[in-house]
This record gives sequence, structure tokens and C-alpha cells, in this order.
Amino acid sequence: MRVIADTKRFTVFIAAAIAGAAMVPTIAHASEERRKDNQTTDLCEEARQMEWFESEWVCIAEGRGLALALPDQAEQLALTLDGAVTDFERYFAPSNHNVAVLSTPALPAEATAFLKERGFLSLPWITETSRADLIRSSVERQVRAQTQGMSEEQRAGALAQALAQLGDLDAGAPHPPSALELGALAHEAGHILFKEFYDGDARPANSITRYGSSAADWIDELAAVLNENDDLTKGRYANARKRLEKGEPANPFALAEFFEMEHPSLRAAQALRERSGKAGDNVTLVLSGEEAEQFLKESRGDPSEFYLQARLFADFMLDTTKDQRVFAKIANGVKADGSFEAWLSANHEELGLAADIVGLEAQFGAWVVQAFAGEPDS
Repeated sequence: MRVIADTKRFTVFIAAAIAGAAMVPTIAHASEERRKDNQTTDLCEEARQMEWFESEWVCIAEGRGLALALPDQAEQLALTLDGAVTDFERYFAPSNHNVAVLSTPALPAEATAFLKERGFLSLPWITETSRADLIRSSVERQVRAQTQGMSEEQRAGALAQALAQLGDLDAGAPHPPSALELGALAHEAGHILFKEFYDGDARPANSITRYGSSAADWIDELAAVLNENDDLTKGRYANARKRLEKGEPANPFALAEFFEMEHPSLRAAQALRERSGKAGDNVTLVLSGEEAEQFLKESRGDPSEFYLQARLFADFMLDTTKDQRVFAKIANGVKADGSFEAWLSANHEELGLAADIVGLEAQFGAWVVQAFAGEPDS
């Protein structure tokens, strides 16, 4: 199950509210001839004949990415997935799979099987109705925050005026995906590609409950944040600097805790799954307002801190070891030997790392301060 929630602090699926045309990235459009060629591939032709193929969808293939989505969104989604596969392979290993996204909150089992047989892992995506709900919720949250000193009547009037300016979000042309939305899509592609890399087709029978694969949650999340675009990454770096400005460590957790902890939203996602009655990984739920706040209350800590720690540790390891495939080596080593500490003890010297977690903590902390204490480069 994937969850979309509209709150600035919540980053299980989308790192911030999906709102504002200014966030739409610039992507070179394919020529009409190329678009036609992509839409008439054998795979797309087959897909259009399936009962689960929605009438409003188009099918666009871009390299390793495939989108079955609304016309104004499909190309950017497919291009994002093409880049996501490339990014994953840079840090882990060549993959036998491409990635497809379908504009539906719940993937039909038939669609998943159809695409898997043709070499594609599948992701569900948010619908226009879901996106409209998120935008309205985002505006409502912002207006309420900005009008706290007003009477309830004045606040209600300000909110009504702001919502009226949005127009009818449920009608007309679909909204292009924002940069944050595309970054979240690449993040999720990293999750499913890593699960395939680590577990293959089946989770080990004796594995404990995890947020993604059967690997420790920090490795799983690190694979996803490495796939994020610049917009999400810059936001993570900004959070690191804010923490330092407040006199807090930029890295939220001690490494010994980070390596053992579960994803802060794991239990909340499980509770939400039980309440919704929707099981499985091929479901996307959209939360806003009170539902989103409830999800956060059920989470064990702020999820954004877990993502920030994963990003900082990823950068530290890449910069220190000078080895882009270091995380593939860690994942394979942990799977074989059972712990990161055992892997570190055996491999630290050749990679320029401390010999144990205590020493690595000091090394990591010094690196973070040096990297983020000054002014940002851009």
C-alpha cells in the first residue's frame, strides 16, 4: 500500500502538497511522430485491448518507462520512470525489469500480471480526483494557518475566496504532474526496483514485517531517496540546514538506532490498511485534512526525519568511499552475514570507513557538519 497525504511534514509518498503550476518541471516534448511510434508499440497495442485499460488513458513508452495515464501526464511520467531505472542501476545493479505506472489508485491484478510477463514492475498513480482533493486540502491548510488571528466567520470567508480562485478542479484539462510529484514517483520506483533486487519474486518466509523489501528499512529507504529528483533532494538539504541553525544535529538519529529502527510510518500504514479494508502493495490511498493528521499521529515519529537521515547517510557513504555501488555491496553483505556491523568490520579499510559503528558515527557526524554548516552552493 502507498499513501498520499497532504501535509508538509508527511513524506511517505509525496514530500509536500501537490499544488502550484510553478512546480511543473520543463521536459522536452517528444515530436508527434515519436509520440505516435511510442503509442503503437506492440505492448501498448496489446494493453489497449485489455478490459482493465481505461478509455481515457494513452499508452506512452519512453526507454525503460511506461505510462498508462491521461494524455497530458503520460509522457512526463514515462520519462521520469526511464530516468528512475537508470538511477537505480547506477547505485545497485542492472535490472531485468522496466517500470510502468497506471493512473489508478488500485492496480488490477490482471494488469500487474500482464505487465510483469512483459518485463515491467507496476506502480499505481493518483487520479485527477485525488489530485484535486490534495490541492483543495493544501489551500485550506495554508489559509487556516495564515488567518489564525481572525474570527471564524472571517476565516471561513477567506477560505471560500481562496477555493473559488482555484476554479473547478474536477473539470477541464488534467493538471500536469508537479516536480514534487515526479520526484515521489521516482522514489517509489526505487522501492519496487530494490525489492526485486533484494527479494526477487518472493519475500523470504522467515522475514519480519518491513516497510518495503525484507531488508532493513534504512536500506530500503536509502534506495528510494537515491532515486529522487533535485526538487525533493534540495528540500531535504534545506531541512538539514534548518536543523543546524536551530542548534540540532543535521542527522536526526544516531546510526546505531537508524540501522535497527523500523520505518516510522510502518505501523500507521498497517492500521490504515486494516481500516480501509484494502490489502496489498498495489493500492494507493489519498489522505487529506484530519485523515492525514491521524496518520501522522499513528506514525512513530516524524517520517521526514527518516528520509532526511537516509539522504544524508547516502551522500556521506558515496563521498567517503568513492564507490557508487557501495550500497549494492552493503545489501548483499547484510543479506549474507545478517548485519551491517559485520559488513563494516570486514570491508571498512578498503573503503575509508571507520571499523565499527561508534567510529562511523563520529565520521558521519563530522562529515554532515562540514557539508551543511555553511551557505548552500545554490
